[in-house]
Amino acid sequence: MSDASPFRVWVDGDLIEDASHAVSAFDRGLMLGDGVFETIRVLGGVAPMAPAHLARLTLGAERLGLVMPTRLGEHISEAAAAAEQMQTPDAVLRITLTRGDALPGMAGLSGGASRSIVTLTPRIAVRDEVIDRGLTLITSQWRWSARSPTAGIKSLDYTANVLALREAHGQSVDDALVLNTDDRIVSCTASNICWFVDATLFTPAAATGALAGTTLGLLRSLAPGIGLTVHEAEAPIGALLHADAACACSSIRGVVPITQLDGSTIGGQGRSPRFRALHDAWRAEMARLSGIDFVVD
Repeated sequence: MSDASPFRVWVDGDLIEDASHAVSAFDRGLMLGDGVFETIRVLGGVAPMAPAHLARLTLGAERLGLVMPTRLGEHISEAAAAAEQMQTPDAVLRITLTRGDALPGMAGLSGGASRSIVTLTPRIAVRDEVIDRGLTLITSQWRWSARSPTAGIKSLDYTANVLALREAHGQSVDDALVLNTDDRIVSCTASNICWFVDATLFTPAAATGALAGTTLGLLRSLAPGIGLTVHEAEAPIGALLHADAACACSSIRGVVPITQLDGSTIGGQGRSPRFRALHDAWRAEMARLSGIDFVVD
């Protein structure tokens, strides 16, 4: 695989030259969704949020009874550094951890080491027009259960997320708001969500089944420095509709305003000053952690 290739693939720490034959057909992650994953932004050859992602990956692995590879942290650092060889200053590093190969069937559990798959690809930036106008959402018809055994972890079973996003795109909007079975706000399909009321930043409580987002965690830590208090809530959809502003956030999407839900406008005209302040604080902190001058959306 040449340095000019737009991607890199490592399996169990080994660089794979032919990624089309990288994983066994009997891998349980492929056959059953038996695994967890993380996606990490790489800036200037550095993955600044890698420790937070590894901590969350470890929690997910423990939930599923997967063995964490002992040198995974080193593999991530090596993969991130390869972004410079690819001449890709803004990249996406994905870690996929599966139970590995086993006999076909539910009971064919593997007792050995987990399989790690690390991929590195260029990041596709959020389109300027989306940043300018903000995200448009619908409320998905599907409901997620906070009592699911995979609630709060990044399981490989992302079918519900895919269906909700397809539903949104079928109605010509950017994304879907997902509620749980109690009709409480959980997230967007692949991003966390938060909203502003006066000087309070609201985020969905863990009890809703929401994933503990790494970018959301960073926003929560930055909020007090710009005069915001942070409050977790089990909130109905009306909380968003009556908010001063709202945003979606993830490692790859960044921090993007939400301006419309089910055809109704969220917030007033223009950007909320508190959203702008938190967005600017996030960009500055990501630049500082990465050792670069500027972080693009």
